[in-house]
Amino acid sequence: MPLRYSGFDYLFPLFKELKSINKNVEIDIIVNEDVLKTILLDNFNKSLIENLISQIIVNNKKTKFLLINFFNKFIFYFRICFYLMGIKKNTYFIHSSNLKKSNILKIISFFLRRKKCLILRCEHSIVLREKKNNPTERSPIIKNQFKEDGDFFLYSSINDHGFLKYTQRKSNIMIGYTRLYKSWINYVGDYTKKHIKFRKGNEKIISLFMPSVVKGITEESEVEEWSKTIALNFKKLLPQKSIIIVKPHPLQNKKFLMKILKIIETFSRSDFRIIHSNLNTAVLANISDLVVTHHTQAIIDTFAFKTPVIHHQKITKAWKKYWKKESHFNYFGVKLIQTEEDFYKKLKTLMRKKIKTNYKNINEFTNLSIFKRK
Repeated sequence: MPLRYSGFDYLFPLFKELKSINKNVEIDIIVNEDVLKTILLDNFNKSLIENLISQIIVNNKKTKFLLINFFNKFIFYFRICFYLMGIKKNTYFIHSSNLKKSNILKIISFFLRRKKCLILRCEHSIVLREKKNNPTERSPIIKNQFKEDGDFFLYSSINDHGFLKYTQRKSNIMIGYTRLYKSWINYVGDYTKKHIKFRKGNEKIISLFMPSVVKGITEESEVEEWSKTIALNFKKLLPQKSIIIVKPHPLQNKKFLMKILKIIETFSRSDFRIIHSNLNTAVLANISDLVVTHHTQAIIDTFAFKTPVIHHQKITKAWKKYWKKESHFNYFGVKLIQTEEDFYKKLKTLMRKKIKTNYKNINEFTNLSIFKRK
């Protein structure tokens, strides 16, 4: 099963901004093999790797052979140690997944502390721990999770104040929304003009960002019904020869994705062109006339390109246990659409006339002063 991007959708815009500030900066990444394969499904992400990354150290996935696993792990740790012995004092380590109990983090900390380098943790790394008495119920109780895994905690804006009470430290740095950095928006725009050719004429492009299936939170039956509802309303309201781009969630398995594509094709019109794409959500937001999505941070990509977005999702009891707020995107002016009737009305309005996007409370500043420390 594919894995999440492990924060690279948050980090790639940050890397691009750092490169725009100082073209000589070297960015190296340490990544699991499965995560890297997921990232490289997209040619845009490949271009980011080629243009931004100097070196990649890959942690090979486990096999069914213990001896091979032991050998791969030995080589990986050897490469890590050899690499860390050669780093300079003005090096920063940024991690975006929960490495508190990881030997990798301990090894990295051992070397970096002696060279007085900084360890930074970004907000994408926050996880919701499972309660022991109920493995399907999650609780945002993180306690000292941030105590030992970084000198500073990077977060996007004051809108994310809910994260800060779990960091257990005063060294929090607000760096702005990385997806809204000007250098990132320009890079996405330039790439799109050169490489993305979906339209043959003046067809409407509607991107559909698929939700993930997570047992106890969002079930397969919910995603199937969600897809059917959207397809039926597309059939009623979209203009002829519209292009529907289906973007699967990185956690989506291939078998279920094929089932969803079949549902969308069955309940849509024959004149539609339906495309399955792994393109970065920023690129899709840039080329689309409309984005329809479940709850996702990729909604911020629509802010960057002022693309109309419909957040359609029925809030279930299971979802409320996982996510206390129905949607924090209401704060930005993206109203949560729960019923099919309201979805129809919203889609009809957006298809009948061009409406200026009216997002609010968006923090577009960039603050990377932490990387200028000597």
